[in-house]
Amino acid sequence: MDTLEKDDVVIEWAELGEGFNGEYDPEDPEDEELLRFDAYIKDHEWEDDYPTYSYCTLFPVSATPEQRQAGLEYLMEHLHPFMSKGEWCRDEAEKLSWIHLGWLDK
Repeated sequence: MDTLEKDDVVIEWAELGEGFNGEYDPEDPEDEELLRFDAYIKDHEWEDDYPTYSYCTLFPVSATPEQRQAGLEYLMEHLHPFMSKGEWCRDEAEKLSWIHLGWLDK
């Protein structure tokens, strides 16, 4: 699992066998295995009092280690300002679920 930490904010990539339409289907040439991001406050994982997010993305499992790192940095850049203050940012996190390799060129 790839992880990036800044202050108390943690963002991780998770490979859970997800694809474009739910579970990844390796027999479907139109499907691709996708990464999920989990974002939470360190030492407060998945507690109701702290902002926590988990979304499947359009970022492929096949991404290189450099691309995965760049993706985590992109996510951190957009979530850290809110999460580091304990603020909820569900709308921003939902928008970030659309992240794909093309976003790294922006």
